Amino acid sequence: MSRWSAKKGRVTVAVQVFPLGPDWCLLVTGGEAPHAGAVGWSGDIPAFSLDFPQHRDRVVVDLFLEALLQVPGKHIVVAGIHLEAITPQEIELTLQLCRTLAARVAASLGRAA
Repeated sequence: MSRWSAKKGRVTVAVQVFPLGPDWCLLVTGGEAPHAGAVGWSGDIPAFSLDFPQHRDRVVVDLFLEALLQVPGKHIVVAGIHLEAITPQEIELTLQLCRTLAARVAASLGRAA
């Protein structure tokens, strides 16, 4: 398992990466209450993602799935980031941190393939 994280202000995002043979499982969490808010997968079939009821974490899953397009294998991404009373600026900051981490993870996994 590998780990990456990024923090700015009260926004924290962490990524744990688990190898599954030639494939990868990513867990993206952050904020005050990490949880499973959305799930997605890609590989031999078109990428697919969905939010669990009353969650909006799919955008994070999609950021990671897009970054992983360059990495061989099948990918599963589970994400859940919760920050109480999050502001629009903190939402954008969260997405920026996710984009940065997704690129770092994909580059690392691409080298490992």
